[in-house]
Amino acid sequence: MHAKRQTSAWYHWYAQSDSPEERKLIRKLDLLIVPYAFLGYWIKFIDQTNITNAYVSGLSDDLGFHGNQLVQLGVVYTVGSVVGQLPCAYLFPRFPMHYLIPSFEIGWGIFTLLQYRAQSYSELMAYRFIIGLFEAVYFPGVHYVLGSWYRGDEIGRRGGLFYVGLTLGTLTAGLIQSGTSANLDGVDGLSGWR
Repeated sequence: MHAKRQTSAWYHWYAQSDSPEERKLIRKLDLLIVPYAFLGYWIKFIDQTNITNAYVSGLSDDLGFHGNQLVQLGVVYTVGSVVGQLPCAYLFPRFPMHYLIPSFEIGWGIFTLLQYRAQSYSELMAYRFIIGLFEAVYFPGVHYVLGSWYRGDEIGRRGGLFYVGLTLGTLTAGLIQSGTSANLDGVDGLSGWR
């Protein structure tokens, strides 16, 4: 006879069978992993969305875009991301994730900030490709960490919170870009989109 699997309601954060010690460990993991994953994904989707916002805020005029060049920026970013994800299966089990993800985050941050210096479409394309390479580790890395520390019945809720960062990044990017363009246009001789 098969044992009946215990299911918990969607609003239960812990399984009924979790001991107080297990709940304490889960709470510590939640406070350490989930906010980092959420904030990182939020920031990454602000960047991904803001290339379009910058385009309509003066990027296209400053760099002389024409045709489908905005779409091509998205394609080159995606190619960088796909190429960057290929070595993840090799890197994850061999290097500590608490070094691997933050080191790629630093590279991602540097090249994201360097985009303001772009003087041509080709230079911006190179930045977007490199940003895709550095960002590629984040998504599978977070899932690798979630899968390493949580049981199967615990991953869904934590992964759900992780994905909220994507939506929030998309929602807030326009607000941030409009405020930046309006208040920083001309500061230090730079266009607001920069």
